[in-house]
Amino acid sequence: MNAETSRLLSHDEVAIVAALLDLPDPDGARLRQQIADLRVVGACGCGCPTVDFRGGPDGLELIADATVAGTDGDAILLFGHDGLLDRLEYVWVGGPPPASWPSPRMLRKPRRPDPAAAMEPDLFADAESDW
Repeated sequence: MNAETSRLLSHDEVAIVAALLDLPDPDGARLRQQIADLRVVGACGCGCPTVDFRGGPDGLELIADATVAGTDGDAILLFGHDGLLDRLEYVWVGGPPPASWPSPRMLRKPRRPDPAAAMEPDLFADAESDW
């Protein structure tokens, strides 16, 4: 981030953050409460719409992400640190940087394995493979 600024979020930025934070867990509700107080304090200098909310420390954690329908793999990433939202990033594949955020209707949540299923024991782990 090299273009410094200080402003309220645009309507498009609010819509994207809200769509990304549409999480079914308690963290989603807690994080959504931050949207009204977020300010853009930095923007990417490459021309893409990526913005920083706090200009926080290194070591950001991925809070939420989504792919953009109709692209070759573009993604929107929302980062935070210590429970605070920090950066909204547009990652694109090929071509010039996108100049604006996509419509929230274009966001597709990535499918991830269910962590609870990973904790279940594999009952057939020791079974012989040639039945």
